Amino acid sequence: MSNERHQLANYKSRVKHIFLPLICWLLVVACYWTDFTSGLIFFGLCALVLTYPLLNLKQKSIFTGTEGHKAETRKDFNFIYNDLGNFTYSTSGFDALLNSQNIHIYWKDIRAIFGYKADLFTTDLICMDIHSAEKVLRLTEETAGWYQFNSKMAGQFPSIDPKWCIDIASPAFETTLTLLYEKDGMELSQAITVYYPQQTK
Repeated sequence: MSNERHQLANYKSRVKHIFLPLICWLLVVACYWTDFTSGLIFFGLCALVLTYPLLNLKQKSIFTGTEGHKAETRKDFNFIYNDLGNFTYSTSGFDALLNSQNIHIYWKDIRAIFGYKADLFTTDLICMDIHSAEKVLRLTEETAGWYQFNSKMAGQFPSIDPKWCIDIASPAFETTLTLLYEKDGMELSQAITVYYPQQTK
């Protein structure tokens, strides 16, 4: 089952959405009456850029902090949470179209699953490595269908803690490599030597 796409709301603050364009247009008028040509060009361009979103009826804008904002953020989260992305699931495994490649993995072939964070300097990216008999599939929280994939994995492998993403979130900027599942019951230290031998050299 795939979810019908909808346009996510564009959230705006009142200051940025209304008052900044108004201020720019006032400065345009002031520059016009004082023959300040360079200021007229600069503030004119700023006013046009800031005014365009007000005239773009195809873009849904909602002010932050309002009831409408709260309702739309819930709707957006529910859409993202229920989105299957490019994954399809069956009782025997799953198929995925990732990076223009068709991937099929049987549940029974999955040997280990690791969760960890990748340091992107200004933020962390939560990742998951799925080690199967033939390949290693790497997914991130930015992968479409991420939430439903985690839900399906937890359903197939009950030993996976549904809150593992929260548990590894701190401390920030540390990998926090976590063994979510290992077919033979290995501990983390042993599993690292088997599945990430390059890190133990």
